[in-house]
Amino acid sequence: MKNSAKHFELVYEDKTIRQDGDFICLTDLWNASEKPSGKRDPSHWKLESGQDFIDSVAKKLNVRSATIYKTTRGRYGASWGHWQIALAYAKYLSPELHMHVNEIYMRYQTGDVALADDVVDKMTPEQQELHAARTLGKVARNYLTKTLEEHEVKGYGYVHCTNGTYKGLFGKNAKQIREDRNLPARKNVREHMDIEELLSVGLSEILAKKEIETDDINGNKPCADSCYRNASKVKSIL
Repeated sequence: MKNSAKHFELVYEDKTIRQDGDFICLTDLWNASEKPSGKRDPSHWKLESGQDFIDSVAKKLNVRSATIYKTTRGRYGASWGHWQIALAYAKYLSPELHMHVNEIYMRYQTGDVALADDVVDKMTPEQQELHAARTLGKVARNYLTKTLEEHEVKGYGYVHCTNGTYKGLFGKNAKQIREDRNLPARKNVREHMDIEELLSVGLSEILAKKEIETDDINGNKPCADSCYRNASKVKSIL
């Protein structure tokens, strides 16, 4: 699945159902429903009864069926469907699951800010701490990205700035970190960082943002150097 700006997680019976933009993971729905007797996994459901519905959604959206129902391969492989397909599959699996997914997704679409609080309240203290660190990290990243854009960073300059931060903190770029941790190619390494690592990355990016703005640093390499320099400062105090 490609990355999307819109992302949240559904939780049903303590099981996470991934979402990416307008796509919901059908395999997660299957697992969350505990694979009810007489029901089929996403691939068999598609072949036996779901294809007509998928084709109907594709026709309404004026797209090919292959663009709204996808299967990824490998260790993290799964079946993903447009949210309308996901609701149909959830209804097929269980009325309770269907109602839950429909309610949560609609709350998300209408911008119900209390939804995030509901999810966090169900987390363990350890999960809440990690969630808080990730949230702060995203805020820091967004602030830095906006500053980089305003200071003439373009194209791969953003990648170089990120790698500058990682090299300053960990001595390795994103690709090398993925290799060390046996992560899939293009996997967001921050999703596999612990709390200390996330907070150190966030602090490094906040400091880099401040320096770039204060010293009026511009361009790909100068800004990447700033990211490396400030990450090195953070590493020195850890």
